[in-house]
Amino acid sequence: MQPESVPNQAGELPHELIDNERFLADYRLSGAPRLSAVTRQRLEEAVRKSRSLEELLDLGFTVDELYMGVVHGVVYVDLKRELLREPQNLLFHSRALPRPR
Repeated sequence: MQPESVPNQAGELPHELIDNERFLADYRLSGAPRLSAVTRQRLEEAVRKSRSLEELLDLGFTVDELYMGVVHGVVYVDLKRELLREPQNLLFHSRALPRPR
């Protein structure tokens, strides 16, 4: 089940986005580790089909590699709607998915 985005006043950012940006802050630091070319390629191949965190961990990725993949644009997570700190429902995609109308 996706967390509900809290309605906000014009100009306010969704609380999920703010929470996720805080969560990813350490991965954005200039001294943070980078994904190796091999890991980057494996991750791109793994998310050709949307996958859960658990599925990607079962494929041998670490949590740090997955979150670095989000920061560096290798994988996509809807940071405005999903909470990274609640990984039980988290899905990783190769690119942004169209939103339902």
